[in-house]
Amino acid sequence: MKHAEPYKGFSEKQTEYEDWLVGRYGEPMRKAVSHAPKLSDEQSKVATAELRDIEQSLASAMEKGIVPEARELDMLVERHHRWVSRMWPQPCTMDAYAGLADIYDHPDFARRYETLAPGFARWLPTAMKAWARRQAA
Repeated sequence: MKHAEPYKGFSEKQTEYEDWLVGRYGEPMRKAVSHAPKLSDEQSKVATAELRDIEQSLASAMEKGIVPEARELDMLVERHHRWVSRMWPQPCTMDAYAGLADIYDHPDFARRYETLAPGFARWLPTAMKAWARRQAA
């Protein structure tokens, strides 16, 4: 698989994902997703490259046997949280970030994460939730 393949298709399917979120969480979600920042093509390329680097760093940590609850992941997960925060129209609280981990069970996300590393689709949400719990404490 080519390096960029797991990242293809998400912007093209944005409307489908937004509808899925509204179906899962209710009509208030429509307002939240309608205020997401609109990126230029160049901004989107830069953001995608940064996300790719973050996710691949996290997947590498998983492949090295680091458990998702490990504090040694804090800098990597914090970097992911900062990236998510820049993409969201509202503050990305610890509860919101942990909630984001819950939607990674969408088949497209799960397939993309499993492409990065087998087991990553379960590992990443666990790491996100563990980090968010530590920050909230």
